[in-house]
Amino acid sequence: MGEIGKNDWEGTERDNTWDIGVNNNCKDFIQAIRSGKYMNHAEDGANSILTTILGRTASYRNRVVTWDEMLAANEKLELDFHLG
Repeated sequence: MGEIGKNDWEGTERDNTWDIGVNNNCKDFIQAIRSGKYMNHAEDGANSILTTILGRTASYRNRVVTWDEMLAANEKLELDFHLG
Protein backbone atom coordinates (compact mmCIF):
# COMPACT_ATOMS: atom_id res chain seq x y z
CA MET A 1 0.00 0.00 0.00
CA GLY A 2 1.35 3.43 -0.90
CA GLU A 3 1.89 6.40 1.33
CA ILE A 4 -1.36 8.01 2.43
CA GLY A 5 0.02 11.34 3.54
CA LYS A 6 2.28 13.10 5.96
CA ASN A 7 -0.44 13.63 8.56
CA ASP A 8 -2.17 10.25 8.57
CA TRP A 9 -5.11 10.04 10.95
CA GLU A 10 -4.67 7.05 13.23
CA GLY A 11 -8.37 6.76 14.07
CA THR A 12 -10.51 7.30 17.11
CA GLU A 13 -8.70 4.54 18.96
CA ARG A 14 -5.68 6.85 19.22
CA ASP A 15 -7.24 10.24 19.87
CA ASN A 16 -10.34 11.80 21.37
CA THR A 17 -12.20 12.63 18.12
CA TRP A 18 -15.15 10.45 19.16
CA ASP A 19 -15.43 12.03 22.62
CA ILE A 20 -15.21 15.56 21.23
CA GLY A 21 -17.93 14.77 18.68
CA VAL A 22 -20.24 13.26 21.28
CA ASN A 23 -19.71 16.20 23.64
CA ASN A 24 -20.30 18.77 20.89
CA ASN A 25 -23.47 17.00 19.73
CA CYS A 26 -24.83 16.90 23.28
CA LYS A 27 -24.01 20.58 23.85
CA ASP A 28 -25.66 21.55 20.54
CA PHE A 29 -28.75 19.49 21.40
CA ILE A 30 -29.14 21.06 24.85
CA GLN A 31 -28.53 24.56 23.46
CA ALA A 32 -31.18 23.98 20.80
CA ILE A 33 -33.73 22.98 23.43
CA ARG A 34 -32.89 25.90 25.71
CA SER A 35 -32.95 28.46 22.91
CA GLY A 36 -36.05 27.10 21.19
CA LYS A 37 -34.09 26.85 17.93
CA TYR A 38 -34.62 23.16 17.42
CA MET A 39 -32.28 21.16 15.24
CA ASN A 40 -33.84 19.57 12.19
CA HIS A 41 -31.63 17.03 10.48
CA ALA A 42 -34.40 15.60 8.30
CA GLU A 43 -32.93 16.91 5.04
CA ASP A 44 -29.44 15.64 5.91
CA GLY A 45 -30.91 12.26 6.86
CA ALA A 46 -32.92 12.02 3.65
CA ASN A 47 -29.88 12.96 1.55
CA SER A 48 -27.80 10.36 3.37
CA ILE A 49 -30.35 7.61 2.76
CA LEU A 50 -30.79 8.61 -0.89
CA THR A 51 -27.01 8.55 -1.36
CA THR A 52 -26.93 5.04 0.08
CA ILE A 53 -29.76 3.93 -2.22
CA LEU A 54 -27.97 5.50 -5.20
CA GLY A 55 -24.80 3.55 -4.38
CA ARG A 56 -26.78 0.34 -3.89
CA THR A 57 -28.61 0.82 -7.18
CA ALA A 58 -25.38 1.49 -9.08
CA SER A 59 -23.81 -1.57 -7.50
CA TYR A 60 -26.74 -3.84 -8.39
CA ARG A 61 -26.82 -2.52 -11.96
CA ASN A 62 -23.02 -2.61 -12.20
CA ARG A 63 -22.89 0.84 -13.80
CA VAL A 64 -23.12 4.55 -13.07
CA VAL A 65 -26.63 5.66 -12.09
CA THR A 66 -27.64 9.32 -11.91
CA TRP A 67 -29.88 10.92 -9.29
CA ASP A 68 -32.45 11.75 -11.96
CA GLU A 69 -32.44 8.19 -13.28
CA MET A 70 -32.84 6.72 -9.82
CA LEU A 71 -35.65 9.07 -8.85
CA ALA A 72 -37.44 8.66 -12.20
CA ALA A 73 -37.46 4.87 -11.75
CA ASN A 74 -39.72 5.44 -8.70
CA GLU A 75 -38.84 1.99 -7.36
CA LYS A 76 -40.48 0.84 -4.17
CA LEU A 77 -37.92 -0.52 -1.74
CA GLU A 78 -39.21 -2.87 0.95
CA LEU A 79 -37.43 -3.16 4.27
CA ASP A 80 -37.11 -6.79 5.28
CA PHE A 81 -36.19 -6.14 8.86
CA HIS A 82 -37.43 -8.05 11.87
CA LEU A 83 -36.61 -7.43 15.52
CA GLY A 84 -36.43 -10.28 17.95
